Amino acid sequence: MKHKFDFSTTHNQFYIVDKEADYDTGADSFWTDEAHISRMPLGYGVVGVGTECYGPVRGELTVLSEANTEYDLSNYNHIVEGNLELNSGILQITSCPNNDIELELNMTPGHYAIRVYSSILKCG
Repeated sequence: MKHKFDFSTTHNQFYIVDKEADYDTGADSFWTDEAHISRMPLGYGVVGVGTECYGPVRGELTVLSEANTEYDLSNYNHIVEGNLELNSGILQITSCPNNDIELELNMTPGHYAIRVYSSILKCG
């Protein structure tokens, strides 16, 4: 099932979160040097997604029952993977810094693999 999103965010980031998680994305231990390079900091109940610049973010979230093994790498500038523990059963995509809810899905609680495919990584 695909869910499209289109919103504005700042600070070159947005978040995929467990609605009930208590997390701090402003901590130095979250956006480490490694997280900036990978464009994906991980915390308990939160996955950060690094964008190229401030402003619009367009994409889609696809929930799969198994890993996608058929994709064309030439379509993307950057691919990164991480994990999210979803205890509440409610997944949200939120903007930065206001944490506005841009997408909310009811899902089965559990551990999820997250793969972010990025394209058109340029400002302007």
